[in-house]
Amino acid sequence: TWKSVIVFAAVLMLARASIATDAPHEHPNSAPAATGTIDGRAPFTISEPAQAAVGLQTERVTRQRLAHRIRTVGSIMTDQTREASVNSRVSGWIEKIQVNYVGMSIRKGDPLYELYAPDLISTQEEYLTALTHVTSGAEAAAAALMRLRLWGVSESELRKLRAAKSVLQTVTFYAPMDGVVIRKSAVQGAYVTPQAELYYLADLSTVWLLVTLYEADVSLINVGDTVTVSLPYDPARHYVGEISYIYPEIDTQTRTVKARVEIVNSDGFLRPGMFANAEIAKELPDMLVVSADAVLDTGQRKLVFIKGGENELFPQEVKLGPRLGDKITILS
Repeated sequence: TWKSVIVFAAVLMLARASIATDAPHEHPNSAPAATGTIDGRAPFTISEPAQAAVGLQTERVTRQRLAHRIRTVGSIMTDQTREASVNSRVSGWIEKIQVNYVGMSIRKGDPLYELYAPDLISTQEEYLTALTHVTSGAEAAAAALMRLRLWGVSESELRKLRAAKSVLQTVTFYAPMDGVVIRKSAVQGAYVTPQAELYYLADLSTVWLLVTLYEADVSLINVGDTVTVSLPYDPARHYVGEISYIYPEIDTQTRTVKARVEIVNSDGFLRPGMFANAEIAKELPDMLVVSADAVLDTGQRKLVFIKGGENELFPQEVKLGPRLGDKITILS
């Protein structure tokens, strides 16, 4: 059974000679210790005056349920599953803009802009002409209608076209999702092509917090862990998020890993680019715990020293678990 573990560094120095090899150390002029060896390592003795001189300290090994708190920082970014880039699928001129500034909140189906495009004009004419030929024009009408839909013309615009029975000089294009205008390059009167992004939209009702974790903490966290988020410039605001993804790459320079926290941004206060603090609380199972100073790393193995009698110490190899502050867990 475990009794006590030496934590004072000077005692470790005294013990180094006896643990230099795995062979038992024998004192030529002393009898073998009555308690024998542990894992082939002989005990050694330190007299009480020597213990007092080096300030020898011991502690009892305990089994504890530890609460580990990981504190880190990160930056707010858009939820990449709630973004949309709006491009015109046909070349033409913007005749009118309904959404005309960055930061404007929009709903799915709101009008964005009206476009005049020669291709849209000619295809509408084909469609309307084909509709007048009930028998022979069905195939041509279907082909023209398919082109209009592929160019992004909405069903509501097509209904207007059929109701008017005349070409729409401009076609209105609508927002594909709820969100906020993050970028805007659409300008009234501008000639646009399919290569040009007109709007970049993002739904900020949910945002991501990209946090940085040290390599040693990665083994302690899991997808689904709860994260408490606070703002350094507004301590009154708190949010609760959940780890949705842990990135597989480790930064070789900083030995850190990125993790993604999903946060419901119900009040709309969180915006892309903001800094935030994050705290992850982990409840660990009951584990053997010693002071980190009690462990001697020889380079080949990890050792602690168990106190037997008044003056007797046993070197014991151990397998370590996570280090939590000034404590370290023992797996075996």
